Formats: sequence, C-alpha cells, structure tokens
Amino acid sequence: MFDKNPVKSGTYCSYCHNGTDFVNIFISRKEMTEKIDNILKKRNTPYYIRLYIKIRIATLKRWIFKTSPKKS
Repeated sequence: MFDKNPVKSGTYCSYCHNGTDFVNIFISRKEMTEKIDNILKKRNTPYYIRLYIKIRIATLKRWIFKTSPKKS
C-alpha cells in the first residue's frame, strides 16, 4: 500500500504517516480534516488556506481507497 521506509514521506503528511506506517489507521477523512483544521487554527492560518487544505485532503492517496480498515 505504501513504502515502509522510515523517512519523510512525499505522499503523506506527518500527521498521517510517520515514515513507516499510518499514525492512526482508524481515523476517518472527516476526523483527519477536523484535526488538521484545528492545528491550523492554533497557528493562526488564514481561512482561505485552511479551506484549500480541507479540499486537498480529500484528494490525497490515503483517502482515495474506498474501504478503510475495520476495528477489531
């Protein structure tokens, strides 16, 4: 599904991927979007940039998959 090299990923951000695996495999796209938006709000990021990021998150490789792992 992704490279398991422990280096910075050019495909995933550090909030999603730690270089070897997804940080939280059960988080939904909506939850991740809210998490990132809250981080950006704390950094006083302008609204238009936060909006762009929200739209961009949906296009990232992690969220293209139709099914997500199920909690066991």
